[in-house]
Amino acid sequence: MRPFTEGICVEKDGSPRYRQALIRAFARDYDIRTDRLWNCLRTKPQRMAFSCAAAMSLPGPVLFYLERSGETYRTTFDQVCQYVEQLEPWEFLDGYVFDGDYRWLLCITHEDNLCLLVKK
Repeated sequence: MRPFTEGICVEKDGSPRYRQALIRAFARDYDIRTDRLWNCLRTKPQRMAFSCAAAMSLPGPVLFYLERSGETYRTTFDQVCQYVEQLEPWEFLDGYVFDGDYRWLLCITHEDNLCLLVKK
């Protein structure tokens, strides 16, 4: 998968601070070895196609956590959308867009870029 270069990398190699905060805020019984965070959400999410999520007006700046590479970026939602739209169909993405206060989480899954929105 091509690297995300449209933002400022704030953590690499597992993003322990942001990943742990996402788990505390949104997940239940999460095991990083066997689960994707979006499979372990505590609250039932709103499901939508990526095109519907991209049409939303999410406040910025946002944080973007890439679960497979363990990197977190400070960026804008528009930059995340441009990145996802440029991915090839065979490129898998499990990414999480969220605000710095952990009030909401948008999961972009590798399953046809299905999006899950969770609000506190």
